[in-house]
Amino acid sequence: MNPRAPALLSAAAIALLAACASTSVAPGGGARPAAATGLSAPAAGPEGSLAKGMTADTVRRIMGAPSEVRPMASPSGRAEVWLYRRTTPGGTRQVQVGSRTIPIQTTTDANGLTRVAQSIEEPIFQQEYEYFDEQVRLLIFNDQLVEQARSFKRRVEYR
Repeated sequence: MNPRAPALLSAAAIALLAACASTSVAPGGGARPAAATGLSAPAAGPEGSLAKGMTADTVRRIMGAPSEVRPMASPSGRAEVWLYRRTTPGGTRQVQVGSRTIPIQTTTDANGLTRVAQSIEEPIFQQEYEYFDEQVRLLIFNDQLVEQARSFKRRVEYR
């Protein structure tokens, strides 16, 4: 084995993990760290049963075919990053997204002009749907699992 191989593998694992920082997307569109939102990651899927040293065939049996395979340059062997993506629904709730003014008492004067004497604010509600877009990254080196990382982003839609 090339004497630089352990250093290259360590650097690849660090790069893989650094690329997987968890964030969530606020309703206004800004990203915030997951810890700042009080979110916990959705439950792990089949990747929870993976272990370092498993063969690539065993990983495929457990996880299925990856969504994407990215080859990595490595002078000491064959390295790939396998990406798995899935979307998991979170919760649904009704939220107020605005309001509108509703006239409730009008008067008409002698000139035929209508005047609003009193109005109320009526709330406008929509359904808020929460989703978690997850990504599992596996570093496969010489057909063995070396490292795994999981990240997710919280996404909210209004309908």
